[in-house]
Amino acid sequence: MLLRNRKQLSKMIALATSMLLMLVVFAACVPEEKNGNLKISFEESQPRVLAPAISLDATSYTVSGNGPYNSSFNKTTTDSPLQINHLESGEWIITVDAYNAEGTRIATGTNSVNVSAGETASLNILLLPPAGTGSFLVDVFWDDAVVSNPVIESRLTSSSGNILELSANQVNAGHSEISDSTISTGYYTMVLQLLESGEVIAGAVEAVRIFNGEQTTGEFTFNEFNLPTGGVEVIADPDLQEPLTITLSGAVDSIVYGSTMTVTADAGGVADVQYTWYLNGVSQASGTSSYTTDSTLSPGLYRLDVIGFTADGSRAGSVTHNFTVTES
Repeated sequence: MLLRNRKQLSKMIALATSMLLMLVVFAACVPEEKNGNLKISFEESQPRVLAPAISLDATSYTVSGNGPYNSSFNKTTTDSPLQINHLESGEWIITVDAYNAEGTRIATGTNSVNVSAGETASLNILLLPPAGTGSFLVDVFWDDAVVSNPVIESRLTSSSGNILELSANQVNAGHSEISDSTISTGYYTMVLQLLESGEVIAGAVEAVRIFNGEQTTGEFTFNEFNLPTGGVEVIADPDLQEPLTITLSGAVDSIVYGSTMTVTADAGGVADVQYTWYLNGVSQASGTSSYTTDSTLSPGLYRLDVIGFTADGSRAGSVTHNFTVTES
């Protein structure tokens, strides 16, 4: 009857958890053994995905532990629960690694628990993406028949405000690469600007995620420009994914010179989102969900970008609106 109740309790705990591993430690009741058992129940976690193109669906778990008197165990499982018997009483340090179908480690977590004879202890381990570094590669294309002396400036800004300046290497006429092979994992704001004769003629902003051991890629194509002599701003089609879905209200396709446009961003009910607004890649406002354009904008085509980060920096997203300022 006691064993049946324990199995029912384990099932209830497994159904109640999400993205957590419930480690239920059963200490043996046989006095002469002075050992305990470790029963691990879990459900497949569903981490958020932005970039790169890597599956974050866990298909197997490796569970390891180190305990008293140099005792240890290491087990791999695809099923729940996993029970490990006859553990020494005392403190155990438990580590869980999650792997996808390709064998890539996509999440890990560590915590400690005290195993005592005759008592039951519980330990929760939150699985998070592994820390480390990943690589970044973005291809930038432009019409070299229009832009004769291009200069590309780009940078990544972390959720904590750290700035990483990126360098661009020209591959051939009208094509440059921006790359870095050792970027710390996490979410970033990428600002990309194309300059001619010291003037910003095109720009874009995108949310980027770097994952340990993986490459995040993107592509920007600039075919139209706000040249110093007059022109239009770029319409680009970046293919980086967004973890937050941000929508805009109040945006219109065209305004008359001397008038303004007020645009409001919304992240679909996600709380504590901090927004930063950019016009042609140049920062305009931050910390507010609304932005009003300047009435002195010259006639031409403009790109308005807004990027949002959650307060803890764990999620990010961006959205773009292209509009025209007409003379009348």
